[in-house]
Amino acid sequence: MYGAVGSWVHGCVVDDGGAGGCVQVTGLLSQGRGEGSEWVTAFLVSYSLDAYHWLYITDQYGNQRVNTSFFSE
Repeated sequence: MYGAVGSWVHGCVVDDGGAGGCVQVTGLLSQGRGEGSEWVTAFLVSYSLDAYHWLYITDQYGNQRVNTSFFSE
């Protein structure tokens, strides 16, 4: 999936039984497109406990947190 503003990816994090159905995600990785100079410049993260009701990660003021911190090596 590439090229479209507003594209999204859905992933599942499977609990191993120790966290009561919840797990803590501590990072996300993004990779630029191999055959061109295209990459993610910002993204939002949302989560759900039931795959039906979704909430966005927010900042201390309740605004949707737009993640824009990237670095390259």
